[in-house]
Amino acid sequence: PDATVADARAYVHTALSTNSLATLNHAKTHAETHAENRSANRSENPSESHTETRAETLSGNKR
Repeated sequence: PDATVADARAYVHTALSTNSLATLNHAKTHAETHAENRSANRSENPSESHTETRAETLSGNKR
């Protein structure tokens, strides 16, 4: 093969970096959209509390 170990490392590094950046960008978009939706819900229903804990969210139990 014509590729060296350095070539392989560079290829893997680029592939993993690109995948990580894509994942981070998706997470950022999701978080921003979720924050906008929560903000809109609060302005529509200011008396409702949206402060459930992570454990409550995961278990489905709400206050």
